[in-house]
Amino acid sequence: MLEVILPRLIEESAQGKSSALFFIDLDNFKLVNDNFGHHVGDSLLVELGRIIQKQLRSGDRLIRLGGDEFAILLDGIQRKEAEAIASRLLESVANYQFVTPQKSFNLFLSVGVAMITGRVDQEIIMSRADTAMYQAKERGGNQYVIYD
Repeated sequence: MLEVILPRLIEESAQGKSSALFFIDLDNFKLVNDNFGHHVGDSLLVELGRIIQKQLRSGDRLIRLGGDEFAILLDGIQRKEAEAIASRLLESVANYQFVTPQKSFNLFLSVGVAMITGRVDQEIIMSRADTAMYQAKERGGNQYVIYD
């Protein structure tokens, strides 16, 4: 889906329409799998997907990239609104109590945001979102970074 929609958003940005790509990584998710098993981790990822989807607009696309990484394509959005959505994502996940048979706990996200504001190669947009996500992780996680 990412490879289908992202090129369209880049094309539309040439006519002045702004969009965004989010890359999301679940902070310290390896500990969940290591301590509780992959079946618990898989259940948490499904639950996480539902939590994230509730914070998005109806036309936004949530895509699981693999493991504990997700992408979101936000069509027709300005930077300020993208920041508001990123904040809501962080807050909704941090405030959600995940429950396993052994323990309950909170999880946190690192979010990288790349604005799509001009005709740029899709690999560059994806690299920007990835770079921003890793900057969020390096700063301690549970935050978003917008690539500038």
